Amino acid sequence: MAEASSSPAPRLSNVLSGESAPNALNESHQSKSVVDNTKTEGREPLKAPQISSSIFGHLPGFTHFISQRNPSNPDKIFASALFASGHGHALFYPETILELDDDFRKTRGITIGDVGVLSPDNQFEFAFNVFLPADHPYNKGNTPDSFLPLSPLQESEICTTPDYFPPGYVIASKGVNVVRHSQNPLHITFSSSERRGAFMLLPEGATRHDISPTTTRVLEYVRENAELTKRVHAQI
Repeated sequence: MAEASSSPAPRLSNVLSGESAPNALNESHQSKSVVDNTKTEGREPLKAPQISSSIFGHLPGFTHFISQRNPSNPDKIFASALFASGHGHALFYPETILELDDDFRKTRGITIGDVGVLSPDNQFEFAFNVFLPADHPYNKGNTPDSFLPLSPLQESEICTTPDYFPPGYVIASKGVNVVRHSQNPLHITFSSSERRGAFMLLPEGATRHDISPTTTRVLEYVRENAELTKRVHAQI
């Protein structure tokens, strides 16, 4: 069983670990933990049924979005366990955006229109933003030769949902049981019935930003340029 409060979660042996990091969704803070029950001190690990690695290693439409080559790594468990929650690829260190200076990370962070790849250790390697010109300092000449930026999104083209995740919200994978004892101070305990799992605690909640479903120009742009972008950044 794990326990979380508004302060960073402690390290609990080798089974459950917790830490705090900025929340990529809205610059708030999050606590996250990874559960790996495959090894228990003094016992042999449970033998799992043989399952094809392709079930976890590749999803149709994604280029090896989640890799299980090192399934014991906390970042891999964290991403794969939370992927089914439907909120995208969970970054174990969301404050770490590779190839960018500290000023970019502190003042901007990941935003709509960013193009990049996921590194082997699940960090986001930013390349460029489709709404910025090729010579913009953030794009650093990483754009394809034929790159033409999109005109910036208008306010009416962005759907913003304040408090999409309310303060104290927990995103948990299958088998993770959450018991909320109090809200202020925040006191939550966790237990898991699965061999592996993860949870993310958002003490300050988060705001969500989506492109409006009536805005089709971004999807059309992606369809027209996805293959070119893939070839260019396969060399990153």
